[in-house]
Amino acid sequence: EYKINSKSKIYKSSGISLKNTNENSIDYIITDPPYGDVIQYSELSFIWNTWLEESFNPNEELIINPKQNKDNKYYLKEFLKFSKKIKTVLKKDKYFTLCFHNKNLSIWTNLLNILFLEGFDLIDISIFNNHGNSFNNNWSKFSPKSDFYITFKNSKKSNQFKKTSNFNEVIKIKNLAKKNISTKYDSIVSEVIINTFNGIEIIDISDKNIEKLLKQ
Repeated sequence: EYKINSKSKIYKSSGISLKNTNENSIDYIITDPPYGDVIQYSELSFIWNTWLEESFNPNEELIINPKQNKDNKYYLKEFLKFSKKIKTVLKKDKYFTLCFHNKNLSIWTNLLNILFLEGFDLIDISIFNNHGNSFNNNWSKFSPKSDFYITFKNSKKSNQFKKTSNFNEVIKIKNLAKKNISTKYDSIVSEVIINTFNGIEIIDISDKNIEKLLKQ
């Protein structure tokens, strides 16, 4: 029953620059950026772009790709640019939803730290299982099977961490042994999200710590 009373336009431009938007002009943003190095979208879409006679500059892609000299630092630097941009175009107390998953928990925590420090407040965490029979879902039992839809509110102020805590001290999940590996990982990520936006900077995140929890 929702009615749009104004004309809509679609712009093909970088989500980092958002060239066609003004400050304090947007009520809601939902974005689904590349999940680090999980899928190389520009390379995989090359043949489609050719058929459609479209051009795409992979240098502008927010991705982790060693062959393009794009490492974790590059990915986080560009994500920081994006978060600063959407903070300016999003109205005060309006909402932003990030769809994301990644098997590397350090990528998760760094993205969350950026959003927390930039002044976004956590509103909701929704977890959706990926349906279907994709290669990514089945090639490894340790691969994430869920997408996180995390909704934030733009407080228009910056946040500061209240304290620093060790990963093993923060992540204390009840009945973890009763969960399968994928659900365990979802629970761990959820705990990281909640603690980060409660002002706790989590340190000492390592593959060994994650594997230990997943094997419980």
